[in-house]
Amino acid sequence: PAEGTIVVTGEPVPTIEWHVGDIEPGQSRSVTFRVKVPSITHQSTWTNQGSTTYTNNPEGPDTPIPSNEVVIEGQPGEPKLEIHKSQAVLDGVPEGEPIDYTREPLVAEANSTLIYQLQVSNDSDTDALDVVVTDKIPVTEGVSLVYVADSAMSDNGVAGVEQGGTITWSLGTLPAHGTRVMAFKVQVPTVTQDTAWTNVATVTSPNTPDTPPSEEVKVESPVPQLLIEKLHRVGAESEFTKDLLHVERDGVVTYQLVVTHDPADPKPADAKGLHVTDVVPTAPSGAPYGYVSDSLWGAVVDGAGATVEGRAVSVAYDGESRTVSCDADLLLPGEKLIISFDVRVPAVREYTRWT
Repeated sequence: PAEGTIVVTGEPVPTIEWHVGDIEPGQSRSVTFRVKVPSITHQSTWTNQGSTTYTNNPEGPDTPIPSNEVVIEGQPGEPKLEIHKSQAVLDGVPEGEPIDYTREPLVAEANSTLIYQLQVSNDSDTDALDVVVTDKIPVTEGVSLVYVADSAMSDNGVAGVEQGGTITWSLGTLPAHGTRVMAFKVQVPTVTQDTAWTNVATVTSPNTPDTPPSEEVKVESPVPQLLIEKLHRVGAESEFTKDLLHVERDGVVTYQLVVTHDPADPKPADAKGLHVTDVVPTAPSGAPYGYVSDSLWGAVVDGAGATVEGRAVSVAYDGESRTVSCDADLLLPGEKLIISFDVRVPAVREYTRWT
């Protein structure tokens, strides 16, 4: 190695100078330096050439004598994409408030709105090209979550396109160490049995190795388990029963309907919009019970039998169809909806049975 002074000048691309002194005939000097190849996103080429000057050069002391060129070629590394998925129930979340996303299973009732969030990241020093994200709207036993039209968007303004139950985002280039966030909304349909939907998303890029799909997220829509019982009694002092009762003319029979929201249901869900009907009996012989005016009432009670205040319960009797009806807005697990009405026994000429 040559001895002497080393001077590095120039930014951002420096020039290195070695001042090595005199070189006698037949002698040589060698100098070396090292460089580090930077991170690159595409194939790159670096060309390097040195030169020397000396004071007694016949061409002049400042005329450089160039060396040969040397070339280095660099290939970019492969992008490393990851995709993650989370979800949230939007019901009750005010507009503009933060959304509490989770990857844990969720419970959502019919007509609830869900939002799915997808995050794609490129954890590498190389751009990922022509990135495409796809997400198939979940279907379970032929029942699909319902896509909310025009809800598929991304943080860079690229809208997702829904076609045939699959949403696709064409994101273009995802820069090295870049991230994109997408989201779309669905509504939970009404189902007749407990139903669960699972969902994953995928990402592809032509210059990226196969990327595993996102984690699976799950949403369940349990169906309320309701039980209904019909009871009756004769006289206000007797107990309600399901057994056969014997009645006399002008006797008053009280019917009671009890709708119970089963507290033992392993996946309890609120029962909403209850509508209960009952027809005042007429015997096969044609003898009708007489409905007692203003005897109809209904209430929601808790597990201890106390009336739950603030619940909307309405009752009505239609004389033309002889139908009693009751509507309640809500029944929580463990609660009961109780409906009661009175009928009067008519005069009959033969043994008669009412059911």
